[in-house]
Amino acid sequence: TGDATSRRSDEFCTDLIGLYQKLSPSKAKKGDFITDDSSIALDHLYGYIHEAKTQATDSTRYYTHQGRLNALKWDFRYSIHGAYEKTLDDVIRSYLRWATVKAEQPDNFGFLINVGEAFRRIEAYANLLEKVGSLLIDPPMSAAEFIDFESKNAFCVCYSYDRRGRLVVWRNFKNVKNVTDEEKTSSKQMIRYCMFKMHKGMFDEKALSIGVVLVSNMSEVSFWITWKHDHVVRCIKEFALTAAPFQVKDLIWLDPSTWQMSVKFLMKSIIPLDANRKMHTVSDIMNLIRMLGEKCIISGCLPDTLRTSFEDSSPFS
Repeated sequence: TGDATSRRSDEFCTDLIGLYQKLSPSKAKKGDFITDDSSIALDHLYGYIHEAKTQATDSTRYYTHQGRLNALKWDFRYSIHGAYEKTLDDVIRSYLRWATVKAEQPDNFGFLINVGEAFRRIEAYANLLEKVGSLLIDPPMSAAEFIDFESKNAFCVCYSYDRRGRLVVWRNFKNVKNVTDEEKTSSKQMIRYCMFKMHKGMFDEKALSIGVVLVSNMSEVSFWITWKHDHVVRCIKEFALTAAPFQVKDLIWLDPSTWQMSVKFLMKSIIPLDANRKMHTVSDIMNLIRMLGEKCIISGCLPDTLRTSFEDSSPFS
């Protein structure tokens, strides 16, 4: 009887994994715990984290520097959820949301949560925090710091919502050239600012449920500036594409140069097809309006040519 019950349980779990694989763009792995109960999912994710920390602490590598970091990362000591008046529970729940899919089938499940997938994603976030986290909390972040940052006309990040309700993150790379002046803004400040602004998506209901669109103003950005601040750009990409608990639905480059188009072509040849379909280049304002809708466009984040066309034609500008 016990064996029969165990077989039925295994078959049930296998059925859930199979159903999840059909519904989710990312694939569930063998051994993943999948449930339709958010309370159970939260308990299990905390259990996964506790087990990972215990294993790291008990490992002989714990007595090495990297071994200690592998254990400490599970304390999320560099997480900046407090800057958004959120708790660690809110962070954990946001990753469960990321790993949730609607069932929409005649089964008894309204939605399914893959705790294993949520754990893998939050581990990527913990690893990223260990790389750059000390920059985020020392000194503590303040609203005054970022107001000052933006007043210097440096790299800026703004938000809006498109016609589908997705969170649109506007990144004005054009002004990166201004931050080369050490009297204005350092690269460390850029990482602090960008990570702080990008964390909004972790606690934004529409970003978690519908997704995020990243729009980047690439005009007048030279190869030299891109190379000089490559670590900043890579940090943003790592957070948005591999560590954040939201799905990036589209990546839009505005008015890229010839060399940037060459880079994009090379990228498309090595990245997965699904990511390829998300990448778009736009040099015409009407194409951008068709993709996002007119009301969500922030004219100050547009290249000069697109902004002129937008302000001349739009009643919303």
